[in-house]
Amino acid sequence: MKAPTSELLSIIQLSKSNSFTIPKWTDGDISWDRDWAPQRITPWFYLPSYQRLPVEIQRRYNQLCSLAINEMFCLFEEEFLLSVLGTYLLKPGMDSELREALEIFCEEEIKHSEMFWQLSQKAAPQYYPQRDYFLIKKSQQKSAWFFNQVAKSPDFFVFWVWMAIFFEERTLMHSREYLMQARLQPDSLSPAFFEAHKLHLIEETRHVRLDEHMVDHFYRGSPKYIRTMTGIIMKQMIKNFASPQRSSVAIAAVLKQEFPQTSVAETLDRIMSELPSLATCKPYHQAKFGDHACTRTRKLMGQFPEFKGIWDVLSISRG
Repeated sequence: MKAPTSELLSIIQLSKSNSFTIPKWTDGDISWDRDWAPQRITPWFYLPSYQRLPVEIQRRYNQLCSLAINEMFCLFEEEFLLSVLGTYLLKPGMDSELREALEIFCEEEIKHSEMFWQLSQKAAPQYYPQRDYFLIKKSQQKSAWFFNQVAKSPDFFVFWVWMAIFFEERTLMHSREYLMQARLQPDSLSPAFFEAHKLHLIEETRHVRLDEHMVDHFYRGSPKYIRTMTGIIMKQMIKNFASPQRSSVAIAAVLKQEFPQTSVAETLDRIMSELPSLATCKPYHQAKFGDHACTRTRKLMGQFPEFKGIWDVLSISRG
């Protein structure tokens, strides 16, 4: 069933009254003595050896992980999603309402990327003297060529639609985790990081309402072989997300530099050896991929046979 045009008009109208401007954070807003992210969204929190780290080092890991999340947001929104949508917006043939909604979407994603860069530079100027990736640099370098190919041929590499839907919905989950922790544990999070993710939620809540329209316009009419390929690619992507290792090597290296004690290095090495176990960690999968985290993505994928069994790679789907 095609998504109604009236919803696009509602999304466009809301963008004029329900948006935000980037705050001007001070050093005091960063709060070095607090976590910068809810523990539940940090991968190491689910590993046995993480609990052996002193509280000070756990907090520093949490802060570095928060910076890595900022970088991932910037990488996906700025270098991938905007490139692909930019290709389409240059072409004729798109309904005027969808075009306007996607133009607003792109403008807001540019603002989100700018906000997270500003936050990272304020929180860790030593890592970001220029706007360059620090904790996911290797991932960014490997992804650059691939992202460019997708942007050149988005109708062939149409899995980008599902990556966008999946990623956008997970950003909502991240923001809601911040709100929940702030409610349950007031003053436990950095005011600046809390505010950034709270503001991010305002516009991302609208963005996920575009998902059905994107599926209708960009994906539903794709040839069967492309849809079959998309199902295979998305299953591998979810499997990769289920056992994240992208930024952990860089974070561990920073921690070893900042805390050079032998006992800390040994614990960090154990943590790195435990990382693959996240592939079968039910609490981690429930927190990151449960129904509350991917409700819309699961529902939309359920309309297409190529995604049958796609969630079976997760431990929470195995009973």
